[in-house]
Amino acid sequence: MNANVSSQNSIHIRLGYEEAMAVERSILHSEMSSLRITQEIQRYSEIRAAELLLKSRIYLKLKEIRLTIKRLQDMLPAPKVPSLLKKSHILGEEHEKAVRAQAQNQKKPGTQQTGQEDINSQLRQIERRLGQLQRNA
Repeated sequence: MNANVSSQNSIHIRLGYEEAMAVERSILHSEMSSLRITQEIQRYSEIRAAELLLKSRIYLKLKEIRLTIKRLQDMLPAPKVPSLLKKSHILGEEHEKAVRAQAQNQKKPGTQQTGQEDINSQLRQIERRLGQLQRNA
């Protein structure tokens, strides 16, 4: 009984050969576009990971520089600094702490070579199918 109800509600549309080929080409082009977008997203993730790595290296170098400056300041006599300049220095340190905390909270995305290879193989397969459709048409 249930099978009869579902078959009665089904709608069948007949497509001509040219229409079917155009629809299949359209679907394949859509698949290619989505795979290319996925590639770009993965490439962005890799670049972002490299950027974060470089930023962390810069952070470490800056930390070393700060430590060196602090050692130099300890060795040299303390100059008399106006209170206005002292306030701006304190604000800079607070900003520095906030940036450091934000960097620690960010996740480092990993690279996915197998996913990239899979997408490339899917793209080649779709391009091959499109070529076959072009030759058959």
